[in-house]
Amino acid sequence: MLDAGDSIEYRTNVPHRVVNVGDVVAEAIWVVTPPSVPLGPRTSG
Repeated sequence: MLDAGDSIEYRTNVPHRVVNVGDVVAEAIWVVTPPSVPLGPRTSG
């Protein structure tokens, strides 16, 4: 479980989901960024 101020990182190619198991409303912020290292050769055209 995460507490206030915690963060996580995960591979987006692995299936995942978020579930709130508590009675208190949960809030989440998603930040999506491009990979820091290119995934493969680029092709033009």
